Amino acid sequence: MWSQVHIRGWSEEQTQEFTAKQTAGEDLEKLPDRIGEATARLLELIKSKNADACVEFLDALPIDIRIAVKPFFVHYSGRTTAVVTAHSIVELTRAVAQAESVIVPAQVYLDGDWPGFTAPVAVPVVLMPDRWRFTRPGQLTDYEQARLEQIHDHIRNEIEAVLG
Repeated sequence: MWSQVHIRGWSEEQTQEFTAKQTAGEDLEKLPDRIGEATARLLELIKSKNADACVEFLDALPIDIRIAVKPFFVHYSGRTTAVVTAHSIVELTRAVAQAESVIVPAQVYLDGDWPGFTAPVAVPVVLMPDRWRFTRPGQLTDYEQARLEQIHDHIRNEIEAVLG
């Protein structure tokens, strides 16, 4: 959710220029298709058992695609699961210890806390030293909110299909 990126010491304009560069000027509405294509290619490389080619492929991806696709490599290879988990814990602990508030995606059970959401889904939350809270839904762009709603509805439907 690029609208939630804030860089300490940078103006809003500098941050927008940075995020535009990170997305390579691509239309965000094409992001799910681009992620699907990259995932399919990565799975082909995984099947070829060429770990170096997988790493090279991942490193060449734009960051918004890489963060969505890399977990497949981690899952299938087990190469960095412990390191990634440890890194996340260190970053969150650092933020709490330094009394910083950070926005992180967290998978939480939503029972109307996010308007209309009643299933567990990752939403942006503000992590503070003593607690966490939801970001306000109005802080997302219209596209981000619509996409999050699609993902939520898909998860809710999958859960209902399994549980009846």
